[in-house]
Amino acid sequence: MKNNHDLLQNHLEFLSTHRATVQPDSTSEHWMVKSQKKEFTFVFVGPSSLGNLANDYQTFYRTPWAGNVTSDWLKQNKKHTHSISYMVLNPKRFYIPLAKSQVVIEKESSLSHLEEFSLVQAKGFCSTPEVFNEWYPWMRKFNMANLHNATQTFYVAKKNDIPSGVALTVRSERTLGIYAVTTLPDSRKQGISTAILQDIVASSENNVQEIITLQVLKGSYAEGLYKKLGFKTVFEVEVFS
Repeated sequence: MKNNHDLLQNHLEFLSTHRATVQPDSTSEHWMVKSQKKEFTFVFVGPSSLGNLANDYQTFYRTPWAGNVTSDWLKQNKKHTHSISYMVLNPKRFYIPLAKSQVVIEKESSLSHLEEFSLVQAKGFCSTPEVFNEWYPWMRKFNMANLHNATQTFYVAKKNDIPSGVALTVRSERTLGIYAVTTLPDSRKQGISTAILQDIVASSENNVQEIITLQVLKGSYAEGLYKKLGFKTVFEVEVFS
């Protein structure tokens, strides 16, 4: 159970530095996530009753350690929309199907490099120009704010010298979380994200006690890919809204 909480704490660290403000409620058993974006405004549900949170929030992330009373309330009053798989890597099973020489991985360390990271990130996640125009400035702002954050590393993958994929990592105690993994639409299924993951895993090899983790939509293509690479699901969070 402690390891599960460590994975969630790493996720909360990412959210608090890139998406929202994060704080526990008065019981310290629920975590409130508040953002300018409704997509990142919700509650991670813990063991105790929701109390006023039931009225103050629309979306709830039910953890495996949520109490029965709260779980029953969610099932009766909210719709289960999807689930998120929290995965960890077994380094001994990490599978690399691509020759790394085809892709160059750079760790970004300047404002100009983070501009590059932010553009690829937004183009990878945003499906239309309208969505890009809405989300790009917002994501870029948080990236820039974490340029000198010693616990975070920004990765850009270049193929034929063209920035094509990105990811970032967050270190917290013994946990290394992988976030914002994406590639440009015309560069997908070419092993670029896998090459980034290879570089991240290599950077963690000197710390044998470090747990490498990520979250992914349950049932998605990405989840299947991560399983093939050696990640396994250790717990799931159900989303109700």
